Amino acid sequence: ACTAVTGCAWTSAMLDTINWCIAGDTILILHESMPTQRVTRTGATTFTVAAVSWETPGFGRISSPAITVSSSAVGAAGSTATLTASSSLWTAAVVSEKFRWNGKRATITAYTSATSVDVTWVDVTTGLALTATTDWQQQAWTAAFGYPSCGTLLDGRLWVAGTTAQQSGIWASRVGAPFDFDPRSADDADAITELVGGIDSVPRVRHLATLGRLLILTDSGVWFVPSSDTRPVTPSTFALRPVSDVGVSTVRPAQNDGAILYVDVTGRIAREARWSDTLQTYTTDALTLLADHLLVNPVAATGLEGDDEQPGKLVLLVNEDGTVAVQHSIASERVNAWVPWETDGEVKSVAAAGRTLFWLVLRDGTWRLERASNTAAPLDALMTLTSPSKTRTFGPFPHLAGLTVGVVTNGHDIGDADVDGSGNILLEDTQPAVTEVDVGLRFDQTVRPMPVDVDLPDGDASGLRKRLVRILVELVESGDLRVNGTPVVMGFQGDDYTNPPATFTGTKEVRSRGISRDVQFDITVPKAYRVTILGLTREVSVDG
Repeated sequence: ACTAVTGCAWTSAMLDTINWCIAGDTILILHESMPTQRVTRTGATTFTVAAVSWETPGFGRISSPAITVSSSAVGAAGSTATLTASSSLWTAAVVSEKFRWNGKRATITAYTSATSVDVTWVDVTTGLALTATTDWQQQAWTAAFGYPSCGTLLDGRLWVAGTTAQQSGIWASRVGAPFDFDPRSADDADAITELVGGIDSVPRVRHLATLGRLLILTDSGVWFVPSSDTRPVTPSTFALRPVSDVGVSTVRPAQNDGAILYVDVTGRIAREARWSDTLQTYTTDALTLLADHLLVNPVAATGLEGDDEQPGKLVLLVNEDGTVAVQHSIASERVNAWVPWETDGEVKSVAAAGRTLFWLVLRDGTWRLERASNTAAPLDALMTLTSPSKTRTFGPFPHLAGLTVGVVTNGHDIGDADVDGSGNILLEDTQPAVTEVDVGLRFDQTVRPMPVDVDLPDGDASGLRKRLVRILVELVESGDLRVNGTPVVMGFQGDDYTNPPATFTGTKEVRSRGISRDVQFDITVPKAYRVTILGLTREVSVDG
């Protein structure tokens, strides 16, 4: 178990709109209402959290551009001066903040009035004119102006964006100095300060993402910043190219299979930002035109990497009603499939670390953090217990008290059991005594193919009657299942529970009958067995 981190600056009300940026053992937590927080791993199970101490914070021209500022003195770094504004510019809260005047940094040391403050020069100002000028900038990240709401890393820079006062503002640190946002002389390695959008719009930057190039996702559209390995972004080459005029929701995007998947402002469509070498820009195609019923105002998202056993990659979108819409993607095979996941409770959030998936689930009024498994029995809220000798009594399973559960041992589904009020189960005499059990809630595993739609020589067959003749199901290491109601048994299991049950790899054929227009059918898994379907083939007779 890890040590709890206490004294955090964020609140529960901020959780849905918090963003973060990860680099090594450090996580930056970003929100426009909170100074950026730095969570650092200090040991195997220990962490610290504190506000980021910026070497130089970001600057911006937030107050009226007509205001001029003059200085009483210039000189060496460390010398002092009084700055005078032509109209109200400061409040007492600005003490200790940074200020840029004629491109030079100063620290405000004392507040005299709304038009006068004392400063100490950070940079050398010798030779600059003392006269009033409009060449000045305020510290952009403050309690009065808000703080960066999102961030990412690209080309040795930390990029942040979207404060309360400058919702379209974007800042990039100096190269190799992630906490230094000093523009200096605008040399190639110096910091960058820009605004997204044009005269007719002031978009709110909601997310920054990187996929070889910087993607800027806002509430009114998507932009990217052109760059390449030989032409990185610099203050002089920074440019914005529009990608889409459809805005993005507050749900954090997920990276998956060479693309950035995000939910647009409608809350009903998931889109994919994918780079096109042919067009030399990003495309933002809708992915859920045939599955928009699975999306119900998503509130959280994460991407799950593939591995040797499961090459397909997943994106999980948590809906506001507690259900989950899951995208299964293999871009090289043009696979893009959406399925619903539901549980006995409400999924509130998901997070992935490599191939490990964590769920935050509300069950019977209790919040639970659960870990998904690709190898355990297909039971929900599962818990595994072992015994040194064979027995029919296991427990406790406190989170399942009072419920009827499924019981699996060594891959064998041995039936149901009732969990008593103390969280214990007692197997029936007809069930075997065993040394290990997986206990959890059963759920339906159902696969239903899309309707058949074929082109015939004399026209489209979509409206014609069709007869389903046979079904071919290609399986890998799968247990028993039902195809269109017909049991498909993979082998005799017997009563040897010390070895895993028999599985099948190959193609199963199921004959069928019946007439319909869509020729759809269900593949169901009646017990807690693992089933992997590689392909389905339908033989259909069309009767015009």
